Amino acid sequence: MTPEPATTTPEKPKLQTHEYIVGGLPMVLLAIGGALGGAIGGGAFALNISIFRKEMSPAKKYLLTTVVTIGAALTYLGAIIILTLLFPGLFKRR
Repeated sequence: MTPEPATTTPEKPKLQTHEYIVGGLPMVLLAIGGALGGAIGGGAFALNISIFRKEMSPAKKYLLTTVVTIGAALTYLGAIIILTLLFPGLFKRR
C-alpha cells in the first residue's frame, strides 16, 4: 500500500497593517451600534479582509472595500430605521 499524499492548505497572503486598518473601518459600527453594529461591522470586516487577500489590483481592492464599508453603514442605518418603525418605544430615553 502506498501512503496517501499529505494535503496542504494554501498559505494565506500576509496583510500589511494599513490593510487591516482600512479593512477594519466597519468595526466602528460596534462602538456606535452595540451588538447590531458589531454584527454588521464584523461581517463587513471579514468581507474586506477576504477582498484584500484576493489577487487583484490594489486600486480595485480599495474601491471594493470602500463600497463594502459604505454598504455596511447603510445596512446599519436601514436596520435602525426598520427597528424604529417596528418598535416605536425601543429607542426612547427613560
